[in-house]
Amino acid sequence: MKRLIVLSVFALGACAASQEVWGGRTPAREAQAVQGAAVRYLAEHYDPSDFLGKPEAICLVVGQRAGRRDRIATAIAARSEDMDPPAYLLSRLAQVRPRVLPISACQWGDDLSEVLVESGARAIAIGISHPQWVTPNLARVTATIRENNHTWYSFRCSAEREPEGWTIRDCL
Repeated sequence: MKRLIVLSVFALGACAASQEVWGGRTPAREAQAVQGAAVRYLAEHYDPSDFLGKPEAICLVVGQRAGRRDRIATAIAARSEDMDPPAYLLSRLAQVRPRVLPISACQWGDDLSEVLVESGARAIAIGISHPQWVTPNLARVTATIRENNHTWYSFRCSAEREPEGWTIRDCL
């Protein structure tokens, strides 16, 4: 009997770990869908300061999971390639303007503003946390926008799952 209980627990654990969520997406894809919705929302609603002008690109860093690296992502303290967003997420954001690039494509310019490594053009950095799941259809992310060393904006965004995918209800 003990053996049967132990086997049942392991079997249930394995099913729970590999279970797909709404829409046939895995938990990682679901998290990326929420993060992508937040980036689209911020790109559309962001009003750059006079200092920056219109940025040519968004350099993105995302939290892959909750914890210390998630806090590093939203602090936009990282520039290494291991903090770049997954290729799948970047491909889903290909139509967003200004264009979305990995954080490793940006660096701090002479005036400590975000600039593109390839051209020196102005950019903004956006850091998005790993989603916190309130319910299966409601998630929250923390987002940070950085123009330069003195101009940062931080938001708490609520995302809701709708039939066509995740949408941002608000970012405050």
